[in-house]
Amino acid sequence: MARRASSLTRQNLFLLSRISSSDPCLVKKCLPRSASAHSFLQPRKLEGDGPRQFFTLPNPLGSKRKEYSEKRVLGYSMDQLYEVVSDVEHYQDFLPWCTRSVVRTRRPGHLKADLEIGFPPLLERYTSSVELAKPHLVKACCTDGKLFNHLETVWNIKPGLPNNPNSCTLYFHVSFEFRSLIHSQLAHVFFNEVVRKMVNAFLQRAEQLHGKQSNVKMKPTLVRMILM
Repeated sequence: MARRASSLTRQNLFLLSRISSSDPCLVKKCLPRSASAHSFLQPRKLEGDGPRQFFTLPNPLGSKRKEYSEKRVLGYSMDQLYEVVSDVEHYQDFLPWCTRSVVRTRRPGHLKADLEIGFPPLLERYTSSVELAKPHLVKACCTDGKLFNHLETVWNIKPGLPNNPNSCTLYFHVSFEFRSLIHSQLAHVFFNEVVRKMVNAFLQRAEQLHGKQSNVKMKPTLVRMILM
């Protein structure tokens, strides 16, 4: 029965994304008989290369916001990591699900870019307002999306290990809130995978540009995860 409960296809996910939150009866029809909407859409534990420690906090009843924060000590200098994260115009070349990234305006400490992200069954085009403070901070906020009420990513880059200039400490935070409650619950299906792949994509890009990390021998730590 467990195997049957996990056999939800991409087609069913697409159907779920199209259903209004005001019609929960239709949601049940898209799920296997042995799985309820409540049980299927619960948050899942991070897998793979994920952090070694974490805890999960429930959101207030009715909230659609998701948040994730982690801390990593990396074998790249602050300038090297900042170069990768602030290179918004090349996100489309290495970031999973980013199909378009075009910088519209740029001035010292700030830029605006048109981004398009897509991962089945969702697709979003929006303008990202990016605050830049080299080599410490890259903060991006969605300003006009139709899918999100709120979308913010923060890369806070601090000094790394003592006496190792080729290291830095990354404090990464992402939070978002879908306009639709059903989209919010559907996010539980892919949230962990999206966050993990996004962070790893930036690290792979850093390796392409700057080579392998210096040996820091420290695993990432998940500081906080909040899921509804």
